[in-house]
Amino acid sequence: MIIELLVSSILYQVLPLLGFLTAGYSLLLASTILEKTIIFITLATLSFTRTKKNGSLIVLSLLGMILFLRANDWIYLYFAWELMSVLAYLLINSSNAFNKKSARKIFILNRISGLLLLTAIGIIYSISGSFEFSIIPPTSALLILIAGMIKSSQFPFLWLKDAVRAPTPVSALIHSVTAVAVGPLLISRFSSHFLFLSGLISVWTTLSIIIATILAISSNNQKEVLAYSTIVNLGFLYAFFNSENFIFAFLIHALTKAAYFLLVELYSRDTNYALNLGFNPRSLEGILSLFLMFSLSGAPLFGLYWLKMQNFSSAIITFFSLLYFFKLFSNTFSGNMTPPRNWKILVPLGLGLSSIGFYPISIPQAESLVIFFGAALLAYKLFDSKSLNNISEKLSKSTEWVFVEVSPPEEYLENWASGVEKRTKKLSQGINYIFTKDIRGDVSYIAVSLAALALGVIIR
Repeated sequence: MIIELLVSSILYQVLPLLGFLTAGYSLLLASTILEKTIIFITLATLSFTRTKKNGSLIVLSLLGMILFLRANDWIYLYFAWELMSVLAYLLINSSNAFNKKSARKIFILNRISGLLLLTAIGIIYSISGSFEFSIIPPTSALLILIAGMIKSSQFPFLWLKDAVRAPTPVSALIHSVTAVAVGPLLISRFSSHFLFLSGLISVWTTLSIIIATILAISSNNQKEVLAYSTIVNLGFLYAFFNSENFIFAFLIHALTKAAYFLLVELYSRDTNYALNLGFNPRSLEGILSLFLMFSLSGAPLFGLYWLKMQNFSSAIITFFSLLYFFKLFSNTFSGNMTPPRNWKILVPLGLGLSSIGFYPISIPQAESLVIFFGAALLAYKLFDSKSLNNISEKLSKSTEWVFVEVSPPEEYLENWASGVEKRTKKLSQGINYIFTKDIRGDVSYIAVSLAALALGVIIR
């Protein structure tokens, strides 16, 4: 299948249709349901892709993910990890200066992630004398966890908002099955080696979920809200890493998140993905949007609920998720306008409905239904922007009193600000250079890293 995907990537530059069909043929060669689903989602995003370049890069991203899933040693895995970092940069980068800066920021964070993984691999090799999957020392496990958290945009490495500047099909792919997905997949694959870090994972993901929820509520851009919801869902996947149903949770997230991004592309691309569109909630787009948000949030009897229902504390995640999804839905589907019709709606519809096949349905406990329905109703009551604005006003008034009481005299404040400006001028120039300089240095870093690993193999 590796050869087929390489051929598909090349063909996309010449004959996109033939490249698409070749990528589709790889679906027949996939050996696991996870590989088949990832290929299926990639084909869906390709059907929305408008340029040959992006089509080719998306196929290569699929190749990187397949390499990651099939890796049988750390060198193989590290190569796939860094390959997806480079491809994410290339997909997000464009001639737009703002996009260049966003892509640069994402690449730097992913480079730090790759460096941590490389260090962990070095420690593993120094102890075991092998790059095979065997032992993972505690220090390496911690470094791998941090690398995964950075890769998955967990707090404070919240880079996924910048990734939505990419074309929406690219966002759909990155947020569902490539790049950000490898973190929880890697931790789950070697779950027994990360059990001692369960407490840290719980605290870290909880903080990420709370911060992402606050940012999602304050956002007025559809793709940004979906980006923050990805951070929330990835946090849940990390917390769920040792469950036997982890793969079902991942597949439900991947299918529904890709479907939601592609659906948003259909009805809000012409409005720059703004809210307050005034579409009819009874339209097919409205009904599908409601289904997808319930599935992603884990509302009772939908999607991730069947995985959360045994853990009552997960109702908190459902509450947080529904809080911003209700705002998104009510602002988008609050009128009588008919969304623009397009046959491509069948693509997100197919992705969303196919996620139902991964529901591990069982008889829910009465307590579970009561708690999760209660969380959903509470979110529905609080989602109203007026209620949230009232809370914000109260917080603002309380902090205003504090600032009045503790603020230094005006003259001192001006002097202090002037000093800060002088001290930070060089720092800001350095940061700006980091985010805008040529990418060749980063590619060289990856080449050197891979050469170091190859040298380790030769020495061995």
